[in-house]
Parts: sequence; C-alpha cells; structure tokens
Amino acid sequence: MKQRSRRVTLFFFSLIFLALAPACQKKAPSPDYPQLLGAWQGVTYQDKQIQFSISNTDKILYVTHYKIIINFPAGGQQTLQRHVSTGIVALNGTYFKISLGNGTYGEAYLDGSFNLVTMALTGSFRIYNPAVPNDYATGFYTAGKTK
Repeated sequence: MKQRSRRVTLFFFSLIFLALAPACQKKAPSPDYPQLLGAWQGVTYQDKQIQFSISNTDKILYVTHYKIIINFPAGGQQTLQRHVSTGIVALNGTYFKISLGNGTYGEAYLDGSFNLVTMALTGSFRIYNPAVPNDYATGFYTAGKTK
C-alpha cells in the first residue's frame, strides 16, 4: 500500500513539474539598450530618405535593415538598401559602422550613433557612384525612432 501511495505521489509531482516547466523557461535575453529596438527613419543632408531597423539576437543589437537614397555630384541617384534578418552589423554600444567596400578615395561606409537621452540617431556616410568610379557622395543624416 505504501509503495502504491509513493507511486501516486510521484506521478502527481511529475504532472505538476511538467505543467510548470514551460513557465520556467528563459525568455530571449534582453540587450543593453532595448529602447533602440525597432525602426528608425530620417533624412540626409540632401533631404533624402534614410531608414534603419535594429533587432536583438542573444542580447546583441544588430542593424538588420538599411535604406538610403543618394544624389551624386556628377549626377544620378542611387537607392542603396539591404536586409539581413540575422544582422548586417552588430552595434558597439550605441554605435555602428557598415562597411560598403572601398573606392578611389577610401572606404565606403554608413555609420551611426544613438543618443539615449534625445532618442536620436545621427551618422555619416561615403558612398561611391557605381556609374562613375571617381564620383562619391559624403554627408550626414539624422533619424528618429518610428512608432
């Protein structure tokens, strides 16, 4: 009789454990700056659109999307965009730099720095004109988090 009672008790404890186990599982780790997660949109010094998306993967913030429209000095316009769900580049604190290759006058890039007080994103860029290798646009941008 005692052995049967032990089995029944063990059975009920097993059921309780199985019912509670999912609730005890860890949630996705939170990054250092969760307020940066989401979509950011703004304008360049040329009054052209720029967009970014910031995502969290294992407590690391990544730029997962960007889109920038550029007018080149020699003429022409380019829309540069990329989306990688696993991340294009990880943030280093509140800063990121996306390398876009090299050109005649050095590295092509798109960088940004988040201000946690004003919740603004500011950055700069150098992008080469694919049609004219010696032509490039440099400038700056500002962006804010979209709702």
